[in-house]
Amino acid sequence: MTTRWFWTGSGSRCLASIDYMPATQMLDLQFRSGKTYRYTGVPPGAARRLIRGHSKGRAFHHNIYQRYPYVRL
Repeated sequence: MTTRWFWTGSGSRCLASIDYMPATQMLDLQFRSGKTYRYTGVPPGAARRLIRGHSKGRAFHHNIYQRYPYVRL
C-alpha cells in the first residue's frame, strides 16, 4: 500500500497543493502561479512541517527551498 499525504490550499497565497510520497521522499508542489515542482529526497519531517505550517510560504522557505533538488514538471 502506498501512502500519500495531500493538502489543497484554501488560505495560502503561495501554494495551491502539496502531494508528498513518504516511500519515495518525493514532494510535488503546485504554486498559485500554476507552476509545479518536484522535490526529491525530502524526509517526512520536513514535509510534515510544510503541511502543518500555519504559513505555507514561510514553511516552504524554511524547510524545503534551496535544501532539496527539484525539477519543474
